Amino acid sequence: MKYLTHVFILLMTSLAYGDATQSAVELGNQVNSSVGDQEGISNKMSAPLSTEQQLSSFDGKSSFDAQLSCPGSSSFLKTTIQPLPSGDVGILEVQQDTTMDGSIDTVTNGFGHMSGICANGFIQCQPGTWDDCQSFEWTTNQDMSIAINPVPLSDLGGCYCVNNSCGNNLSWSNLPNVLRDVSGGMSGALASRNAFFTISDTEVTDTSITLFGQDSGGCAGESPAIVAQKSASDMMSLASEPNKIKQKAYSQAATDEMFQAIKTSELNDPQGTITQSCEVKRNVQVDEASLTDIIGYQSGTGGVKPCGPDCLELTLGKVGDNYWSGSCRMFEREVSFYVKEPDRIQKAELVVAKFDDWIQVSADDQYIWSGPYNNWTGTGRPPGKCELSTNWYKKPKADFTSLIQKEGQVKFKIRVEVTGKGEGYALARLKVNTSCKLAPETISNGCAVFESDPTCQLLSEKVDGVDVVKNFSPTGVAPLPSTRTISGSSCSFEVNRPWWKKDRTYVCNKADRFDFTDALERADYIEENSTSQEFADQRMEDGQFTTSTGELNIKDHRPISQCQNVCKTKKEAYQDEVTVSGVTGSSVKNPMTYDFFYYTCTTDNTCPAGDGEEIIQQCQCINDFTEATVLMQAMRQAGKDAICSSGQLQSLE
Repeated sequence: MKYLTHVFILLMTSLAYGDATQSAVELGNQVNSSVGDQEGISNKMSAPLSTEQQLSSFDGKSSFDAQLSCPGSSSFLKTTIQPLPSGDVGILEVQQDTTMDGSIDTVTNGFGHMSGICANGFIQCQPGTWDDCQSFEWTTNQDMSIAINPVPLSDLGGCYCVNNSCGNNLSWSNLPNVLRDVSGGMSGALASRNAFFTISDTEVTDTSITLFGQDSGGCAGESPAIVAQKSASDMMSLASEPNKIKQKAYSQAATDEMFQAIKTSELNDPQGTITQSCEVKRNVQVDEASLTDIIGYQSGTGGVKPCGPDCLELTLGKVGDNYWSGSCRMFEREVSFYVKEPDRIQKAELVVAKFDDWIQVSADDQYIWSGPYNNWTGTGRPPGKCELSTNWYKKPKADFTSLIQKEGQVKFKIRVEVTGKGEGYALARLKVNTSCKLAPETISNGCAVFESDPTCQLLSEKVDGVDVVKNFSPTGVAPLPSTRTISGSSCSFEVNRPWWKKDRTYVCNKADRFDFTDALERADYIEENSTSQEFADQRMEDGQFTTSTGELNIKDHRPISQCQNVCKTKKEAYQDEVTVSGVTGSSVKNPMTYDFFYYTCTTDNTCPAGDGEEIIQQCQCINDFTEATVLMQAMRQAGKDAICSSGQLQSLE
């Protein structure tokens, strides 16, 4: 960074003055008037390095292109949404340029509506409610078009509620944030599939947001082949086969005049080699599952919790007493779970049912059990009188293993008929297998690039410490198979393999870079010999350094504040965060809370508070370190004051 700073100073100084002995006072005044403040630095120095704006010398007489990155002028994803009367958000259309050639080629719809927004997906419930919810993660199809995949709620992050079950007009009042979060999740799915999809700019228009990617063709008049490549599928092919990148670069370099000029210059020595080291590793790991890795809560009235070693308990319905009332009145409750590893579920059994007067339990519309007589099997009313005048507590021992041994969502339904006052819920227990096994092994080949590079030769190779290649020649020896202990958190395996690790050294052709020694020496000389009154410089002329000095007297030095003035505001908000237990606002006495915001103050030291925000700290140097420390300590202690999956209480520390 020091050297980069020196080069930049030299560059700007040379542009401003051809002769370093000219008045340094004049230079200082021009720098002060040209840059002046933080905004000036951004507009005159930062912006030209990342946009099409030209970089100018301090006196304004010279300007040139100085981009360090390409402009974001090519849109590749446009998402249009529409808040519904229920407060849910409908995804009308997703337009994509999957090939990055500058034109929309894919239009996708049919995602439905969103009741909750997450950083990597969304939650879909019955419109306007938080009932019968399903969780979806953003992903991509083979052709790079946006798609969704059902997942348990625990696989999503940063979720919040937007429909009318959490407040009115939440989606409209937070529309820009909703648009950014939805498109951010989509772009994250694209980036995970293909790293060439990067966001350089965004544009929000009404209920639409457009994402822009790097316009690689705008970086230079003649871009290298790998940069000018527009096909997303070709990009992915190149990323998976590193040697193709080299081959395309070689092909482009052969016809590139600038490359050939550098290559044939006297500063570039075409001879010589470089030594490259790499390794090939065998990866063997233990596959072990915790209880929460097997099945997770998704939505509805109920939950899941550990009930001992290799045991999970599912709650179906609301636990309590006499929370319903009526005469022959029917109540229904649903709860959904997402099965992640069905092969680890050994047995599923309904162990407890508490109800008054009748109850029926089903999974994915498949009958499991009914009480009190296990004879209510249809979709109609119970086969008997409504009032049974009994608060039932049954232990059905009804097996439903086959209904839950499948990956994906399983939806349970509780139907209860009540006369007078009553309740209805059930508990199920799963016997699961958390034992360890070996995961499929993989080979990490860090030598693939050198193996396929015709300019590289294998100098030496050690396999598990045994020299099998030395000085470009095989030694004729090979390592014996060996056994290693592969350990997990609670188990281990003895694994025998013919080899574990190969350490290789390759010798490849190289080309030296340009020598900037003289420029760096000049920068060091300026830094070490200049004072606040005198400017010192040395320049290379005819193979020798010549020195010069000049007066340096920068006046009107502006004082620099020790910190940046900020202000703090607050705004009332509904607790719309979503957890595996539901929306937080529905579980507390007062669902309203405050959101706090910090703003950088304007040049006239004014707080730019938003609509409906109350300023609680005016513009000043704010230090909330103590408050942050207290909150972090409270969270740490709260984490200790809990029962972990082991079922053992953790002591406070």
